[in-house]
Amino acid sequence: MVKRTKGGTATGANAGRGKGGSTPAASSGTPQPLPPGTKTVFLIRHGESKVQTAKQMGLDRKRDPSLIDAALSRKGMQQAMACSTALLAFRSLANTVPFQIYFGIREIGSSIPENQPRKSKDVVQALERIGEVDAAGWVDFDTNAPEGWPNVNEQKTRGWADFYSFLLSRPEEVIVVVCHFNVINSMLGVGTVHPANCTPYECALTPDGVLRFVG
Repeated sequence: MVKRTKGGTATGANAGRGKGGSTPAASSGTPQPLPPGTKTVFLIRHGESKVQTAKQMGLDRKRDPSLIDAALSRKGMQQAMACSTALLAFRSLANTVPFQIYFGIREIGSSIPENQPRKSKDVVQALERIGEVDAAGWVDFDTNAPEGWPNVNEQKTRGWADFYSFLLSRPEEVIVVVCHFNVINSMLGVGTVHPANCTPYECALTPDGVLRFVG
């Protein structure tokens, strides 16, 4: 999701590590003015998924086909609505705030069911069924869609330069990125945060393509 608003300052951010890199913010220090063109990016891990409750439901997380691109649990839906990331919560913002699927930030990891994507049309149908909205009409599923999706080769690790360039190309000054546990760890560095469901992590994306964790 992207939303047009004004940016701010990062606190004690270290020097960048180059195009597509990331740096954690220092624990203390004087707020440093950010260069013109810096965007505020909030990274949010999706709400609790049915994968996270698989053990309680007696499901095999590594093999059960019902967990392919798993939906949110009841608790996850409540978290998402409270965090204003669910379609239900954003129904009134249709046609005012752009929503775009960026295929390059799919979860990193093995080929277990939860990491296997679905076809876009299946996702649209699921969103419309849950949110009672015209998902195909106001969520952009087509831009940046790779050829042959979802049958694309997965990488266990990846760089983020292309994704950061995409964010910098957007006209919005504040962007919310709803993604996954390993994606957030890869962007910020393992140990910077322990990504909790529906918890926003504020970052500053500078024009040189460096993502700096703010807090």
